[in-house]
Amino acid sequence: MTKNIRIVRYDHRDQGQSARTELVSVDMDTHADDAAALIEALELEPCFFAGNSMGGFIALRLAARRSDLLKGCILLGSSAELEYKLEQFSPLIAGLAAQGTEPFIDTLMYIMFGDDYLADSSRSNEREYWRNYMLKLGTDIARSAHGVIHRDGILKELENNKVPLLVLAGGAGSCV
Repeated sequence: MTKNIRIVRYDHRDQGQSARTELVSVDMDTHADDAAALIEALELEPCFFAGNSMGGFIALRLAARRSDLLKGCILLGSSAELEYKLEQFSPLIAGLAAQGTEPFIDTLMYIMFGDDYLADSSRSNEREYWRNYMLKLGTDIARSAHGVIHRDGILKELENNKVPLLVLAGGAGSCV
């Protein structure tokens, strides 16, 4: 028996072809509300939601607050905790807001992909794709990046979570 799967990939607010906002910071709650509205507008519920980094922060909020929309979530490189590197990331966000991604592209590539991926010669085409993608983000990305590092922790909200979660996070050469 063949089963069709519909995959929807969308641009977050202030990114890609999505509308721009005048907000100083686009917080993870706003992004989660946007995702919930999209799922409802496209009548996708219940669905699986996958997210990497910021997308994972959004997925966790959906699982905690809108479980009616979900069958499950896949989270990569995300956490339900507060950002513990706030002081380290704050100057980067200020730089992104003022200058866009170009002066910081190597730092952004490292944050998003890490040493092993960046050193893997077989993935040069993928790296080039993502480098070019991030270079096109411009200063607008700073608003979402600000929201990422200033996100509220939601561990307490997830205590009674019923949505199945597949959580993948790497560190120091291992996957947890």
